[in-house]
Amino acid sequence: MSMHCHVVQDLFSLYQDDILSDETRAEVDAHLAECDSCRAFYEDMRALYRRPSDRVAKAKSYQPDVDLDFANVAKKLRRAKRRNWMLGGAVVALLLAAGVTITNQLDRRMGN
Repeated sequence: MSMHCHVVQDLFSLYQDDILSDETRAEVDAHLAECDSCRAFYEDMRALYRRPSDRVAKAKSYQPDVDLDFANVAKKLRRAKRRNWMLGGAVVALLLAAGVTITNQLDRRMGN
């Protein structure tokens, strides 16, 4: 074998698209005739790229593993929003109560 496997494998896409020079193509052909590993690798690659229509059909029929229930997600988001508003209201009420208490304490001390 005159070419190394990694070089031949790097050339596979050019080989598949018939872009290689005649000399380089002949070298790749010779390597594939001798090397079982590269031949198997090339056949696998060719099978992947031979039928783009199959890949498009497969992509169109893709269904995610997770079945999203958007109504349930929206409900949880509304619940979280409501909880945040309630928490904010409670914080404001506590701050007002603390302010009133501090103001009353200061008035009592100033009045005495």
